[in-house]
Amino acid sequence: MKRFLTGFLIAVFTLAPVMAEQVPFATPPSDRNPSEPAVGTLANIMATIQLRHIKLWFIGKAKNWDLLNYEAKKLEDDFIAAALFYRNLPIDNVLLVDKPLKRLMEAAKKKDYSLYTKAFDELTAGCNSCHVAGQVGYIHIQLPKSSPFSDQSYER
Repeated sequence: MKRFLTGFLIAVFTLAPVMAEQVPFATPPSDRNPSEPAVGTLANIMATIQLRHIKLWFIGKAKNWDLLNYEAKKLEDDFIAAALFYRNLPIDNVLLVDKPLKRLMEAAKKKDYSLYTKAFDELTAGCNSCHVAGQVGYIHIQLPKSSPFSDQSYER
């Protein structure tokens, strides 16, 4: 029995790469280089932005300045991805979030809670302004009331 189990495991590990190539979901869907970043739908990018918005609120309340700076930079990357990959976005309105993001990073650098709260309010207003300009004003962002990230501590 022990020999059978050993032989079976050797066969599985030897044939696994060959078998994986035959599985439809293991095959890349296009000629895209697997090392290139995947671009999701605009809705998925915006969902990521929304999650970062929530995190930024709780991170700032905890005054974790290093994490605040990190997440603000990631949020900036998400906005850039949305603007680069999706045409017809109201770019002038998308740019309204640039200043608040820079101010969030400045608040993190200065460890300035007052600057943080003002910048966060401006960021939220910029999101809503862009949604109105993009004719999706029914998507209204507000100050988070709770965090979906119960597995992450924002305290330093």
